[in-house]
Amino acid sequence: MLTYLAAAINYELITDSPSLLLKEGLIGKIPCVVTGQADSYFWRKGELYNNSREVASIVRGILDDTSENFTVAADGGLVIKNVSMSDEGRYYCRISSKESQCHGGLVVYVEAIRAKFALNIASCGNESSCTTYLEPSDIATFICSAKKVSASTKLKWFINGSEEITDYISEETYGNLNEEDFIELSSTVRIRYERPTSLTCQAVDIERRNGLGRFAHIQLQTKVLPTTEEYFPVWTVVVIMILIILCIILMAVLIFMRGKEKEEILQLKETILSRDKTIADQREKISDYKETMQDQNNKVTDLEVRE
Repeated sequence: MLTYLAAAINYELITDSPSLLLKEGLIGKIPCVVTGQADSYFWRKGELYNNSREVASIVRGILDDTSENFTVAADGGLVIKNVSMSDEGRYYCRISSKESQCHGGLVVYVEAIRAKFALNIASCGNESSCTTYLEPSDIATFICSAKKVSASTKLKWFINGSEEITDYISEETYGNLNEEDFIELSSTVRIRYERPTSLTCQAVDIERRNGLGRFAHIQLQTKVLPTTEEYFPVWTVVVIMILIILCIILMAVLIFMRGKEKEEILQLKETILSRDKTIADQREKISDYKETMQDQNNKVTDLEVRE
């Protein structure tokens, strides 16, 4: 900071080029960076003071009102009646009095009005942000679209919010480039998914220092395999359990019936064996009876012979 002394009057000049941010479309006031007693203020605009042009002045209370957009306030500040992007630049305020003259500069930036336009990523529909799920090594394509933007608008892609993507991008423009409000843009990015990350599409007006301030986001997450409940709803599990129980009951019935059948077969075999044994016994008795009858016949025959 430099201080000018003249007849006990202090003039302060800031030499590190302070800056000021004004908003587009509003009234803006640029203060004079040189302070002290003065009766005249002269405002100029340009990169250097020597080749700058005068935009407004007030000399001993008489205002130079030849400019339609600039005027000088009573305190020496420069008033811009309707701030536009063209008003950005370096301004110099020079004060004048009987004791001294000096000047100081400051840089003015203009914050652009955020344009009303549509910006979205196709995978998100009409939402400004969303999440999609991918498997590792999947190749994914995302399309960002902007409607009703100026011809100087560009679409940029960023990964994790900071690293700009410049490869594997294709762009298309629709509409008449000379009609600012009717241009449509689309930008397509193609990536290989490896791990969870985020993609951001930003609309940038290359003719405006601070861009358009519009973003669209999409989160990329790893696809998770469905759980057992997702594979088999509860009612499906219940039906399967009932079928298993019915199968067990059916098998038990079959085993029981087979066991009973075997028991009946064994009983039948025992009955047949018992019957066979009875028949054998009867045959043996008949054989014994025949032998007995034969012996009796032989005895009768012997008696007859003797007589």
